[in-house]
Amino acid sequence: QRLWEITTVFTDYIYVGGDTSVSRLRNLVLNHSNESNDPIARNSAIDILVCKGGAHRDFLLEQLRMPAPLDAAGTPLAESSLWRDYMNYQRVRGFYGDAGALTGMDSIARLAPDFWQKLSAITYLSEAKCFTREYFEILKKAYRNKANLSTVEFALTQYGSDSRYHTEAGDLMEQMARDSTVFGARGTLRHLAQFDKPRAIALLEEGFEFSEGLDRYGFFIDLRSMDPQGQARRSVWAILRESDEIRRSFYFPDYGGYTTATGDTVRFTPNACYLTPGFVKFTKDWLQHETASFVRGEAKQSFLDVFIPLPAPSGSPIQQMLDSLVAVKHQVADFGWLADADFVSLLDNDLKAARRSLRANDSLACALAIKSFQRKIDIAYQDSLNPDLRKVTIEGWKFLHYNAQYILDRLPAIPPGSDSK
Repeated sequence: QRLWEITTVFTDYIYVGGDTSVSRLRNLVLNHSNESNDPIARNSAIDILVCKGGAHRDFLLEQLRMPAPLDAAGTPLAESSLWRDYMNYQRVRGFYGDAGALTGMDSIARLAPDFWQKLSAITYLSEAKCFTREYFEILKKAYRNKANLSTVEFALTQYGSDSRYHTEAGDLMEQMARDSTVFGARGTLRHLAQFDKPRAIALLEEGFEFSEGLDRYGFFIDLRSMDPQGQARRSVWAILRESDEIRRSFYFPDYGGYTTATGDTVRFTPNACYLTPGFVKFTKDWLQHETASFVRGEAKQSFLDVFIPLPAPSGSPIQQMLDSLVAVKHQVADFGWLADADFVSLLDNDLKAARRSLRANDSLACALAIKSFQRKIDIAYQDSLNPDLRKVTIEGWKFLHYNAQYILDRLPAIPPGSDSK
């Protein structure tokens, strides 16, 4: 089992001259190769070979093997190049799961003359969950001095996952976020979220509310991945305050998509929190007063005209789905999307019948009642003779028709002719 990871970055391929053939990379690694005098190229070659697979394990370990850079009395040698080579040996050992690499990395952290080598060793040890108060204090000092921030933040993230350092690491990152630019703060909070997501979300919320323009939208984007269920609330908050029409349009959900080579349209599905009667009503009401035609067009064409309610999570109990349909029906009626009280009463009767049948374990009767409910909705919406007198608006129809269908999909199929009334 690996103690830590070794990965490559695009600059590694530049440092090796673009030639990543095995022979070229091995020549860079070999101790007797003239090209190995370039330490950056050699390090990159090592990392690329590691990532090419286990076939190079024995070669790398054989070529990199060396004792700790100490003299006969055990005093650390001052040549940083020797400690760099020793670091490479320990990195590769640890990647291949050799526990002895922990002792080697600890020697570098304690004895290497170069501070950056010490810091790197402490970071590798943190990835292996080897934590000490001494090394944590070194990380704290480096972090406050903003030394090699990306490396130190990674190590602090590892320490923060341990209960002994959780609060201190969180406090350090919170203070760093508050003292940084918006871009820097967002990066720090993404690290913080790896071990304290509630705290990171709260700080991102603070940044979202107290910033403006594209800075605010940046916090919004980060919150989308960390706390997706809160995005509809944030969209409403931002739309009400954003004066720039282009940026205002960013906060509406997007059902945009693309057309495949076969002519099929693939659409993106907005977060479920947007697909509620409440947010749809907000959007409809807002567009009545929206002054920018661009925003109106975007919100209507990319959301209102094309949204479809999502089904309940797989495995949701039928009773829960039925209760949800009843709640949605009440909300749709309250919003005026069901305009006729008598019609609402007829729908209520079907839902009551469905509930009674479900309690009696009569799934077929429940399905028949839900189908009757759905048929009434469909007929009312599709009444082409009186389009201005429809009892169901398109929004009401979508929420009720599809939620009814999701229940029918989970119930026994209705035999032909049984639902003809």
